[in-house]
Amino acid sequence: MTYLNPWVDRIICVSEAVRKYLLGLGLPADQLVTIYKGHDPSWYSVMLRPGRSELGIPENSFLIGFTGRMRPVKGVDVLVKSMHHLSHKLDFHLLLVGTVSDPDIRVLAEHPSIRKRIHFTGPMPNAAAIAGACDVFVMPSIAREGLPRSVIEAMAQGVPCIVSNVGGMPELVAHNESGMVVDPAIPRPLPRQ
Repeated sequence: MTYLNPWVDRIICVSEAVRKYLLGLGLPADQLVTIYKGHDPSWYSVMLRPGRSELGIPENSFLIGFTGRMRPVKGVDVLVKSMHHLSHKLDFHLLLVGTVSDPDIRVLAEHPSIRKRIHFTGPMPNAAAIAGACDVFVMPSIAREGLPRSVIEAMAQGVPCIVSNVGGMPELVAHNESGMVVDPAIPRPLPRQ
């Protein structure tokens, strides 16, 4: 009911997706304004990115990263399931940074065919720098996503992102230009380009 308070003159939306959601609730268009989160790439140029060995990952591996609180809506379970579709001939590793709030994720990660390729760090104060050390960053959210800071942090460091077509993420990533936008909740191999 906070949106409908008559004392609220304007609501700042972090993405067009959030603005459209609020329009769908019946809020007047002139009350809603979209202002994207600002990030300066120079903020990240001073960050020390950890080496793979510091993270317990082979130096020559291809590193897929995710940072954030791992709750069901973030779709990290789908990301872990997708590891089964990657060729085991290639040295792919998945680095999960943040608190695991969805117990299914750890259970899925224990599968014998992928468990040595999935690494959990827990919460890290240098999560943005870790994202910058990855070869690709993935945000597989399945619902309720405004404009995730972790995707912005990875992109600001030149890391290509794979995001699901949820919330404001397609407003950040131009499909096949700055990354890929995929359907949510489908742990299949990405189309070959």
